[in-house]
Amino acid sequence: MKTPKRARGDEQKAKRRASIIDAAERVIARVGLKNAHFGEVAKASRLSRPLIYVYFPKQEDLFHAVCERALQALAVKFDQVATRPGNGLAQVVALARAYHDFALAQPLYFSVISELQAYGIDPAHANEIELSVFHLSKRLLGQVGEAVEAGKRDGSIRTDCGDSLVAGMSVWAIAHGLIQISLTKEKMLAAEFALTSKVVADQGFELLRHSLAARG
Repeated sequence: MKTPKRARGDEQKAKRRASIIDAAERVIARVGLKNAHFGEVAKASRLSRPLIYVYFPKQEDLFHAVCERALQALAVKFDQVATRPGNGLAQVVALARAYHDFALAQPLYFSVISELQAYGIDPAHANEIELSVFHLSKRLLGQVGEAVEAGKRDGSIRTDCGDSLVAGMSVWAIAHGLIQISLTKEKMLAAEFALTSKVVADQGFELLRHSLAARG
């Protein structure tokens, strides 16, 4: 059992760790992930670099901690979708929309997830924070695949759409592409096509629905 002094010490460490991650987010928002470094984070957190190294021995560990926080926030959104009534097809589309809406509300988190996931993590050689990011990513993709499988069982999704997990990855890729349009192409869509990204995204999700829907 922890003593009150030990509990206060652990609480202080947790708050300091969170404040370092907060500072890293501010730095990334200002200069981008590729240009962020410990020196800037130390200034933003008003802590010394040696102290930051105590909590995050490698710069990559700190950035993976930001990614972990982002994935945890997205997991909350996915879990909320899972509690809603509806068949498998409705769940798949709702998960894709949840990812899209999350990215628009949290573009920093979306960019961190996208950039760090592009490098991949080898679980055989990963440390604790890397393993957490690996398993969170796997869980989120798995949820989409599980929704596809549920749709096959309840008859709302075509049974000939291939492996459910692979189909789930395709759904993730489609949502990712629609996010990129929504985040970066709004002005171009308006100027060249008199469209909004919302119109494009809505039609994209409807196309996704129709492509997966069982033929009645």
